[in-house]
Amino acid sequence: MSNISFNQFNSSSSNLELSNNQNSNFIKIPSKDGLPSYQIFNSPIITSDNDNRTYRLIKLNNHLNAIIIHDPKTDKSAAAMDVNVGHLSDPPHLQGLAHFCEHLLFMGNQKYPSENDYSEYLAKNSGHSNAFTGLDNTVYFFDVHPSALDGALDRFSQFFISPIFSDSCTEREIRVVDSENSKNLQSDVWRIFQLDKATSSPSHSFWKFGTGNLQTLWDRPRANGLDIRKELLKFYASHYSSNVMNLAVLGKESLDDLTHLVVQKFSPVPNNHIQPDRFDGSPYTNLELNKIIYAQMIKDTNLLEITFPLPDQDPYYDTQPLGFISHYIGHEGLGSIASHLKKMGWINTLQSGSSGGATGFELLKITLDLTVDGLINYQQVLKIIFAYLDLLRATPPQEWAFKEQVLLSKTRFKFKSPTSPSSYVTSLASWLRRPCPREKIISSVYLAEKFDDKLIQENLQFLHPQNCRILVGTQNPLDGINYNLKEEWYGTKYTIKDLPINFLHSETPFDFLALPPPNSFISTNFQVDKLQDIIKPTRRPNCLIDNSFNRIWHKKDDRWWLPRAMVIMMIRK
Repeated sequence: MSNISFNQFNSSSSNLELSNNQNSNFIKIPSKDGLPSYQIFNSPIITSDNDNRTYRLIKLNNHLNAIIIHDPKTDKSAAAMDVNVGHLSDPPHLQGLAHFCEHLLFMGNQKYPSENDYSEYLAKNSGHSNAFTGLDNTVYFFDVHPSALDGALDRFSQFFISPIFSDSCTEREIRVVDSENSKNLQSDVWRIFQLDKATSSPSHSFWKFGTGNLQTLWDRPRANGLDIRKELLKFYASHYSSNVMNLAVLGKESLDDLTHLVVQKFSPVPNNHIQPDRFDGSPYTNLELNKIIYAQMIKDTNLLEITFPLPDQDPYYDTQPLGFISHYIGHEGLGSIASHLKKMGWINTLQSGSSGGATGFELLKITLDLTVDGLINYQQVLKIIFAYLDLLRATPPQEWAFKEQVLLSKTRFKFKSPTSPSSYVTSLASWLRRPCPREKIISSVYLAEKFDDKLIQENLQFLHPQNCRILVGTQNPLDGINYNLKEEWYGTKYTIKDLPINFLHSETPFDFLALPPPNSFISTNFQVDKLQDIIKPTRRPNCLIDNSFNRIWHKKDDRWWLPRAMVIMMIRK
């Protein structure tokens, strides 16, 4: 099998990023009445037809990017800041430092030195806040009553202008981090995530323990003579800078008023001209690939997961080859993997998609929830999956199939439901990091534009046994399996083996596998006839049928008038 190296594949991404940057269309707004200068993006942002909010993209003179959303009907204002540093940038001797920094940033600053000022202000104004640390980013967000947005933004901005990192709360907040880690110790999701990292290449930053605990952030550093607060200050100075920050603010105020607030409060954020870390290359070398890991689960569940490392997919926003491939793998129609495995009674669910990647690499995961019979036949399940991947590679990508997916995506985008203000700004702040033309910051998440069969085929070349890791997770070990290893932080018992040469090879062809034919049921007419005499939308559904066999209720959408139906069934025996 001919393989494409990560270096070969990534060579085109820098050119894409360069061309995207050249598409910028900003106009400069000079300083006036004490307000610093800034730039406004001078093209409309592409949004859903169902989105009645208005948007503005600005760049502050410290190179902080911000997207501003005017929503006159919102019941909450919200803001989020995405900082382009995550736990993959932790020093090896201080794992969890990025997460600890996230915690301590809340605990006072020079303008608002009280540890609880921010949280108390939000609580008094019907608000809440949170944050999370990812692999290559840290996101802070809040929502608040619209009347209190000014004060909330003022407090929020000071996180990034003048944090104190008080020595008095260092140990206490490390113990909070430790407590947060403790509650995850019995979670199979966290345990499997860390097991994947712990068994990756030690030469790639992916291996790090991102949450951190008392051992990594207090006991070991102190035993080695480190001052944790000083190390934190160095980390903050090295990784926090306005030029790697992206802000999203949503409020009732006009775009001009919101712009004034953002420019006024966030222009003082220092620009240290930082170059964010990249993590190019696969997190697994040949020593970690072509393996099968057997792991002990806490819950009585049977997990089968296949992981393929891939090059970074962000530069391919306009072609989305991985979305095209995942659509086939996760298809449930006749001839699909899921269709046959469910017919055999071997799986409950199958999911496929990108998961766990960062700047420089991506991971494609195929995740199956096996039944008891499926666990018994897990090797046959794997053979079927890899036979389907062989079929995908052997079949040239079809443009009509791409157009079908685009049409479905356009429909989802056109009629996408609104999310909560805090969730929405959190997504928007992170999307600002995507290397796409600025007018497509929102639409590029949903819509592919170009069919690139070569790029699809290049991605498919990574989906073979020599470039994968397989995990079988069960509550009790399978026959002949001895858990002889234990993951350091979660205590997950496991063993890791080489994939036998013929483990995934089938002597007989799987003739039942087939790629989906053209879909003749894709909707194109979404016209909804609105009733003109609706004064007030009905609050409750009407009972249409009520007899000894069934009861059917119906609630007409007389508020949003969207061409969407939801069917909920409860069957009693």
